[in-house]
Amino acid sequence: MLISTASRPVTDVDVTAPDHRRKTVRRSGSASQDSTERALRRFIEGGADGFSADPNQTVAACLDARLTPKSLVLKPTTMARYREYVRNDLVPAFGTLKLDRLAHRHISAFVTSRLTAGRGRTTPTGAQRAQ
Repeated sequence: MLISTASRPVTDVDVTAPDHRRKTVRRSGSASQDSTERALRRFIEGGADGFSADPNQTVAACLDARLTPKSLVLKPTTMARYREYVRNDLVPAFGTLKLDRLAHRHISAFVTSRLTAGRGRTTPTGAQRAQ
């Protein structure tokens, strides 16, 4: 359904959220109807790929939800490092941000701040060096 308010188009659709309740997802603020509909289409396509985030979900909640299943397939030491990185770096930087508001500028600023603070690029492992 397309609803025009003022001069900015708004597109909305009802979706089933992770808690199995129906919620309305709206995409607005774009300069044109086409760009608003593209944003909504990206959201819907993400659901088709198995990504079904509640639009009100925070980055911290998403990271936790994505990390938990990994504990079944990763080594305990790898999981410990992942959890440490999420807890000490990612959650303080992005945790309270709504997931669908996370943008390139946030990630770019985070990477820049980490590099400025002396956190260098990762070094290749033995297998990667051998290639």
